[in-house]
This record gives sequence, C-alpha cells and structure tokens, in this order.
Amino acid sequence: AEIFGGGIARMRPDGTDLREIVAEKGHGWSALTPRFSPCGRFIAYATLMKSSESRAFGNPGDADDIWVIRTDGSLDMRLTDDLSAESWPAWAKDRVFFLSTRDGAANIYSVHVKPLEDASE
Repeated sequence: AEIFGGGIARMRPDGTDLREIVAEKGHGWSALTPRFSPCGRFIAYATLMKSSESRAFGNPGDADDIWVIRTDGSLDMRLTDDLSAESWPAWAKDRVFFLSTRDGAANIYSVHVKPLEDASE
C-alpha cells in the first residue's frame, strides 16, 4: 500500500492494476502510514484531519485516529475516537498497536480488532 494523493492505493508488484482504496476526494484530510494485516485482507491506517472533532479542536499537524479498511475498499471502520494524536498503526495477530498522546505523553496502545469478516457496513 502507498499514499496516493492523500489516500491509499494498491497495485500489483509489476505496477499494473492501480486501485484507490481510501480517498479523501477533496475533503482536506489525509490517510497516513498504511499497514497490511497479517492475513493481508485488511489495512490499518492513521488519518490527518479526517474527523470533525480533529478539525475543530485538534492540532493541524497531528494524526487524529486509527482506521481499518478491507483491501477491496469496503468496510472503512474507525478504531479510535479520541482528541489526542494517534498514529503509526501496526498489526499483531488480531490487535492493532498505535502511538497515542491520550495520557499527555506518547505511549503505545492497542485495540483488539473483532472478527472483521463478520462486520457489516
């Protein structure tokens, strides 16, 4: 996965079949640091200025939340909902670890991701 104009796209190793998975579509936010799940079917990513709370109260330079999306672009699910900066997601089995300043200093937190195959939109 790579950052593509503020969003996330994927392509085959030979450079063909470029597909946009997450797109900001001119709304002024960005998707950052995408990471594939161990099974390869999901991507966790951080956002910058995506939530209305972040736009109203957050620091413009800080990532705001962690999201997970299927690699086909469906089921874009927000994992965190906090005014603190949350960034750098990383997978470990069924957990997403991330950096957050929610307690005033940068620390590593994790969220158990429920079975995404059973989630509905």
